[in-house]
Amino acid sequence: MALRRDVFDRIHVRDAWEGALSDDYAVTHAVLRAGKRIVFVPECLIPSFGDCTWGELLEFTTRQILIARVYDEATWRMALVTQTIFNVAFWGGLLLPWPYWMVTPVMYALAGIKSFIRYEAVATVLPEGALSKHRASYILLAPLTALLFAEICCNSSIGVVAPDRWISSRVITVTGSAPSPSTRLMFDPVTSTRMSGVVACA
Repeated sequence: MALRRDVFDRIHVRDAWEGALSDDYAVTHAVLRAGKRIVFVPECLIPSFGDCTWGELLEFTTRQILIARVYDEATWRMALVTQTIFNVAFWGGLLLPWPYWMVTPVMYALAGIKSFIRYEAVATVLPEGALSKHRASYILLAPLTALLFAEICCNSSIGVVAPDRWISSRVITVTGSAPSPSTRLMFDPVTSTRMSGVVACA
């Protein structure tokens, strides 16, 4: 996210960052409170690659979706509902008798088309070779991605608000100052003292 310095000062971004779990969400809320709007600029897309285990993948993605749940619960609920509907219809369709089970291949084709369009759209604003070589995976594994995302949404639903004396067994630093008790996220209650700038991981 980019903004001019005068706008940064005028909408009090520094104050919004105080105790925030997510700098981006904090800026977003500051912008909206100031009555301004956010414009998507495709050229700002940056591909990001990295190696991780399945456990690390679930830990990171669950943490991100959990933060989204805290800052934008309406969108989080919508994602949970839509992913659940898709997965029930797609995988449940395999159990239906002919010709009703055709709902699954039709949904698979539509999901693949949507993924193809998204991939090609992103490719138009990135340099040649910027995307990974897993083009087929992006397009053909859409149902598995939806299943994984539904799992992540369900995992993120177990996050609870807790007092400062509770922390998780695993934490990650997010900001330089401690988040307020109303936004601190917890999973496993353990005895500890106050920690600065943390959000709990799965």
